[in-house]
Amino acid sequence: QTKYGGGAIISDANGGVNGFRPVTINGTQYLTPTYWVDESWGPRYNPNLQVVHWWGAEDYAKGVTSSPQTAPWVASSNDVESFWNLGRTLNNNIGVSKTGETYGIRFSYANSMTEGTLPGSEMNRNSFKLSSNATLTDRISINSNLNYSSNSAKGRPTLGYNGNSLGQQFFQWGFTGLDFDRLQDYKNVDGTQRVWNRDAFGLSTPKYMDNPYWTVYENYPEDQRSRFFGNVDLNIRITDDLAFTGGVYGDSYNFFTRERIALGSKEQSFYAENVRSNSEFNYEARLNYNKQISDDISFSGLAGLNRRDVRYDRNSGVTSGGMVVPGLFTLSNSNDNPSIGDFTSERRVNSAFGQVNLGYRGFLNADISVRNDWSSTLPENNNSYFYYGFAGSFVLTELVEIQGLNLAKLRAGHSQVGNDTDPYRVISIYNYNANGPFGTSPRLSVATSMANPDLKAETTTTTEFGLDLIAFQNRADLSVTWFNKATTDLIMPLQTSRATGYNSKIINAGNLTSKGWEISLGLAPVQTNDFTWRIRSNYTMSKMVVEELFGDIQTLDIATAPFGGVTLRASVGDTYGQLWGYDYIYDDGGNRVVAANGYWMRTPSLVPLGSVYPDFNLGISNNFTYKDFDLGFLIDIQQGGVFYSLTHQWGMYSGMFPETAAVNDLGNEMRDAVADGGGIKLDGVTGTVNFNDDGTYTVTGTAPIENYISGRGYAARYYYGYGTPSAQSVFKADYMKLREVTLGYTFRRPLFNATVKQIRVSAYGRNLATWGLDKPGFDPEMTVGGSGNIQGMEGGLQPSFRAFGMNLTLNF
Repeated sequence: QTKYGGGAIISDANGGVNGFRPVTINGTQYLTPTYWVDESWGPRYNPNLQVVHWWGAEDYAKGVTSSPQTAPWVASSNDVESFWNLGRTLNNNIGVSKTGETYGIRFSYANSMTEGTLPGSEMNRNSFKLSSNATLTDRISINSNLNYSSNSAKGRPTLGYNGNSLGQQFFQWGFTGLDFDRLQDYKNVDGTQRVWNRDAFGLSTPKYMDNPYWTVYENYPEDQRSRFFGNVDLNIRITDDLAFTGGVYGDSYNFFTRERIALGSKEQSFYAENVRSNSEFNYEARLNYNKQISDDISFSGLAGLNRRDVRYDRNSGVTSGGMVVPGLFTLSNSNDNPSIGDFTSERRVNSAFGQVNLGYRGFLNADISVRNDWSSTLPENNNSYFYYGFAGSFVLTELVEIQGLNLAKLRAGHSQVGNDTDPYRVISIYNYNANGPFGTSPRLSVATSMANPDLKAETTTTTEFGLDLIAFQNRADLSVTWFNKATTDLIMPLQTSRATGYNSKIINAGNLTSKGWEISLGLAPVQTNDFTWRIRSNYTMSKMVVEELFGDIQTLDIATAPFGGVTLRASVGDTYGQLWGYDYIYDDGGNRVVAANGYWMRTPSLVPLGSVYPDFNLGISNNFTYKDFDLGFLIDIQQGGVFYSLTHQWGMYSGMFPETAAVNDLGNEMRDAVADGGGIKLDGVTGTVNFNDDGTYTVTGTAPIENYISGRGYAARYYYGYGTPSAQSVFKADYMKLREVTLGYTFRRPLFNATVKQIRVSAYGRNLATWGLDKPGFDPEMTVGGSGNIQGMEGGLQPSFRAFGMNLTLNF
């Protein structure tokens, strides 16, 4: 909102003048906003008022000016949108290959250089790939794929409810009207921070938050990652029907991160670094057998052994008690002894597996597969788990010819897959205490989660049926799959009483089912020599239900949002991933009930507000070609699901959003305060609410009411998170997006004396438009950054961006 400035109204009884704090300097009185308040409930903008903004107070306090500079009390034209830069990415790649009668080799290199939208942010990536194959003899061949990549990044955005999160600074809390051109000069001559959120007129230390440019240029994170992965295979044809394959498949990376808060920031200065390395190597040997038993029957099978070794190492260090020397970010610059930690985990899984395929005259096919794993992360007496799979298909068009139908195939499958757990969950281990040593001696502590020596593997059983059709010379195709997936013996932490000395215990619990459809439809409505139009749509629908938890437990809380009274919960018999919170109280007609104090009432306890998972996702792509031109666009649609926004809750509370500045009744002229007959309209009904012992309620004696309250009272009452309906910050997750548009032209004739065989030039746009949002400005996709099962909760958004680009491809 741009109607009211930052700060808070200061009453005349407390020395306020028209909502400002007066300061007298050399006999002259100056008006100053309340810089120390990180909200936007200040006075209405008025160009006739001259006030001392934060930059005037800072310059005067530092002796830059002999008297405070004043400026009109107006919203800045250089607002928060001017903070972000135009990001730029340059991608280059080249590939060369050569093949011979007994060998082939290809080498490729790719480089990506990015200047981010966040000031000071950048990322660089280099990738190398070498693929080769060679036939050594008539029966022996080898092939390999080797890949190496290195990434370095600076200034990735910090998300969530965090002091370095710009989402928190700009949208949850803040001071409307800040001039970002002036904020950009974020350092004083002596190197200290130029602060808008000051303790007072003459005190230039940050109160609640730093200058955002100080955040991005001084408190930035860094990371470097190098990764090597690939495989080498040896193939030996023992007989015409029997072959041996032995291979090594490896994937390893090193990841180095640095985080910092500089001296002079609001928070205590610190520096932290983490070095992580992870490696996974698979050693596999297989025998493959293929035999055409008769003219009608074909047989193939394989049997093999696999060993998977995984190792993870982490070394970490963080300063303690702040840092001594400004600008020196090393652990040795710690004011107290830095806290050092290391961690190593190892996992080994040995496997034996086999598969058989039978085919009859090309129209009947059956597959049977079996596998047994032995995992080092499970108890020795329970570390073996067996699983299997059956699949079959019936190809009708191989049996009979059907006019216009190129392929008609029915398929079905049933499989069971086991899954072990992370290391060190079956025996108790000791961890080095993160708070550092006791004197000169290290401190060890037990894990906060109790180990389970009886843990067993999870099991996921899947049944599916499908239909594949291709018709009219490949101008139409349809693929339909129905699936039913059930996971039992889920490995999860169960919350326990802290009197046990643990926060949770690792258990096998629960039964989670997932049923749904996957449908893909492709059409070519127009296809001529010069013009083609192709459509592809993909539909996915899935519903997960919690069938059972542990013992008599009916609910399990997965995560709880801060402040808002919203919990992500799994409940027996309910859709998985339900958000529970405080809802409005409604009468039988669906009208919200207004209490005697003029505010909407809320339920006495948490109630389900909806699942965070959508009902379905639909993607529709259209591609057109006319001679050497091509045009394509992709639309994504999501329907169903809900999400909770902490940004909306605090942005309303702190007066940042337009709803806090004017009446929400579009039938009346926009007015600002209840005293003027305006404010926020709370339409609903009055009535008597009777609460039952089981948490339900009844509403009687209802009558319509039209009530107005002040924006400040509305926000403070309803968005602080205590005693209020948290449903006000829960929104539908529906959207429709124009995900991508591409336009290209291909020069197919040789150029430059036939050195260049073909050139393609294309332009693209991504994330171009979004429609159908329940709350404009709040993108449901900003909630997908959570880890593990934590979804549907937004805590510190970053804006989404459009991207435009061009590609040039040369084939030699």
